[in-house]
Amino acid sequence: MIYSPRQKKQQGFVLIVTMILLMVVSLLAVGGMRVSVMGERMAGNAMDRNLAKLAAEQAITQGLAKLQANSTVCLDTGCVNTNTVGTGVAIASATMPSVWSPTDSVDVTKELVAAGGQKSSAKYLINWLNNVAFTPALSSKSTCKAYSVMGRGEGKNSASVVVLQTIAYVCPTD
Repeated sequence: MIYSPRQKKQQGFVLIVTMILLMVVSLLAVGGMRVSVMGERMAGNAMDRNLAKLAAEQAITQGLAKLQANSTVCLDTGCVNTNTVGTGVAIASATMPSVWSPTDSVDVTKELVAAGGQKSSAKYLINWLNNVAFTPALSSKSTCKAYSVMGRGEGKNSASVVVLQTIAYVCPTD
């Protein structure tokens, strides 16, 4: 064996440099994995919110169909929960509802699953807006009755909730 003075001075310097490089590469790999997992979670949440929005839109469609099916009752006496039990019609209100109320709402989740296999929850609620002042642009609807139709959709995760609202008019057919 040949003795070299350089070998004696090194005394594990390569090992220390290798360990530092290994630690840096490990930190980069862990950081990359965290970014990837976070991106996957965000994509999943966006998809779940889209499911909730689709469910809310479907609930509004179901509510509008129910309002149209009961249009004669709704036009004559105004749909309220006493004369249209089980249809999702709530109370007569002088103002547009601003929050979702589960009271008197109709669950249409079964219809969603039957129609397209969507595994989300949906409900609708109809409020008669009696005493709503018609704007000049809507003066042709002065003989109509205005209704607020709200749809609430919930994604697979119960934290993903979307509430949509529209106004529908029930008018005489003359």
